[in-house]
Amino acid sequence: MSDQGIYVDLGQLLAIEHQCAHLGLNSHKAVNTLLQGTRRSKIKGNGINFEEARPYQLGDDVRHIDWKVTARLQSTYVKVFTEELERPVIVMVDQRQDMFAGTRHMLKSYAAAMVAGYFTWMTHKAGDRAGFVLFDDQQIEMTPVKGHIAHLMRSFDQLVSFNRRLSANNHVISNEAQLEAALAKLQAVSVHDAIVVLISDFIGFNEACLHRIHSLQQHCTVIAVPIHDYLDQHWPDAGEYLACQNGQFGHFNLSNPAVNRDVQQLIARRIETTEQLIAQTGASTLLINTDSSVENQIRTRLKEAGLL
Repeated sequence: MSDQGIYVDLGQLLAIEHQCAHLGLNSHKAVNTLLQGTRRSKIKGNGINFEEARPYQLGDDVRHIDWKVTARLQSTYVKVFTEELERPVIVMVDQRQDMFAGTRHMLKSYAAAMVAGYFTWMTHKAGDRAGFVLFDDQQIEMTPVKGHIAHLMRSFDQLVSFNRRLSANNHVISNEAQLEAALAKLQAVSVHDAIVVLISDFIGFNEACLHRIHSLQQHCTVIAVPIHDYLDQHWPDAGEYLACQNGQFGHFNLSNPAVNRDVQQLIARRIETTEQLIAQTGASTLLINTDSSVENQIRTRLKEAGLL
């Protein structure tokens, strides 16, 4: 794995702005499509945008008749407008020690930071405000929801700081309960009608987390971004591996069919249970893996959404 896939730096987060342009990304359309919500939020100003012309229906305001289209098609059409709406975005980024893991291309912690960068730049380019809830096994920190570029730089600096505190030599006790604590913090600071993006491997997701997200869904649009390692879905048939958690080391010989089966089933059950719980919340899901670049995966998602 290259160094680029281990730690994120400010330059990489800033380069995402140019990658969005390189992808031909319509940032405002991407935000409204990928982060589609069902609730209306407050208007940014007095602006309204022309969306389309459609056939006249009984009760339509005659002042909205599109005379050019009507003359061309010899049938009455009216203009349809949409209000320019504010959709503040709060991005929750998991940087716990369990995220400092990956077997191909990048670590989960690196992928999570880069995904946060994409959502932040899309939000900024759409003219909306963004903020972070960052957490590791010991700390939870919030950057306010603001829109100016200086705030974005400070938020990225804080994200880089969290990311670079991770290390294979850390003697940090894995704190699964910190996921629910971060969601509680998110509840306390979330803005009405905000878009809430949850970027995590969701280790420690339980019924309490489920209720937190249900509560957020009452006044926000929630998008879950599970970060999976390549090994989660491509388990090897054989090989010897050393695993470490909470300072305890374990040696696994996956050539032993019984050991291989037990470990594989344990991982599969955790992923399946987490996915089922997230689905119960009604949140949209955008899956990211560590086996290819985040840019390529974002490109794929945009193509699937018809944005490229």
